[in-house]
Amino acid sequence: MGTQSETILKSFQTEFIDKNQNIIIPLLQRDYVQGGRLDVIDPFLNKLIDAIGKEQTQINLEYIYGYNNENGFVPIDGQQRLITLWLLHLYIYAKNNKPLSVELKFESREFADNFCTQLRDSLC
Repeated sequence: MGTQSETILKSFQTEFIDKNQNIIIPLLQRDYVQGGRLDVIDPFLNKLIDAIGKEQTQINLEYIYGYNNENGFVPIDGQQRLITLWLLHLYIYAKNNKPLSVELKFESREFADNFCTQLRDSLC
């Protein structure tokens, strides 16, 4: 008799915003796989755009795998999806004149880290 694994669906809101959990993009990263394929990225972005403003809409992003450390959540797989969701939430919060407390930090790319920090601070 095998063990049955339980699938736990979590949202960006409950995992990061409600917990004030920062996202730390690690030093080692793989190439941006989805960005070069319009047949992959266009439907993904269209699903996100269509879901904005709809309360019970869930989008399956497959899994986002990583670990927590003292500074936040460090994704091993799913960093591109997390960055996209962070930018989307930043936009929504800015449009509603609310501060977004969750930070996106890059361990290896100082320019990207500074850009995201300044973007967040200037919008929220």
